[in-house]
Order: sequence, then C-alpha cells, then structure tokens
Amino acid sequence: MLKERYSVSGVLVAIARPRGTNEVHVFLKGNSPLGRVEFDNIYTGKAGREDAFRTAARGIVQRLENRWKNAKVAGVNGPGETLVMSVPFRGLNEWILIRKRLAAIPGVSKMDIRAMTARGAHVILSYSGSIEQLSREMMQRNLEMTDQGQFWELRAY
Repeated sequence: MLKERYSVSGVLVAIARPRGTNEVHVFLKGNSPLGRVEFDNIYTGKAGREDAFRTAARGIVQRLENRWKNAKVAGVNGPGETLVMSVPFRGLNEWILIRKRLAAIPGVSKMDIRAMTARGAHVILSYSGSIEQLSREMMQRNLEMTDQGQFWELRAY
C-alpha cells in the first residue's frame, strides 16, 4: 500500500506514545534496504515530554544511521557469518536484556529463534564481519560467546 503509493522499496512505521511527564515509548518496525528493522524503546527527557520526544527522534535517527554505516563497513569486511547459538538465561527479564544487547551490536542483521524454553533459547545469528569482531562487540555489552564445537554458547554477565 504505502510501498506502492510512494514507489519505495521499504516502509518503516514508528509509533511514539507519551508515558508520564518525561518519557516517550517508541516502537519502530518495518523493512528497509538493509533488512528488517524492529525495536521497542523508552526515551526519557530531562526537561519534560517535549525533550523526551526530541531525544527519541535523535535516538531513532542515530540507530538507523548506525545500521546503515555498519552495513557499509560489513560490505568491506566480507559477507559475514551465520552462527548457531545456545543462549541460557535465568528468566524473561534476562532474555529481554540479552536480545536488546544483541540488537545494539553493529553488524547483527538477524536473529532467528529456533527453539525456546523458560531457561534458554537456540538461535541462528547473522552477523556481518568476523567472529573476532563479534566477540569484541559482545564483550563491550557484557555478553560472552564460547565456542562449543558445533554451536556457540552466549551468556550475559
């Protein structure tokens, strides 16, 4: 509909809703030339709701720009990797934290959940770049990946 109407290759939809006096809840979803985009975040403004909306807009633009830059860098660094990962966690809150940290890693283009229990998940992670780069990016976000032979184990610390 929108794609055809405006003759574009992808559409991103952003919804921003005020929360309280100084927060904005933003949900962004859609397809871009760089693949599927989806995130859900709460932005806080120190000077009230209007400041929260400005902070949210800057955050969305920065996130999309970083994704574009990372895709360009990844093109230089090679096609990347697809990794099978086991992700143990202690509960839903830890799983949400791990997913947010993974989404913030430059070059992570996709995470497919293959199986999930109350204490862990098995995922396929697509990453543009080298395993060494991914490991460094994860360490900066308090995530650790360990080679288990046929799969990688990913833990938060």
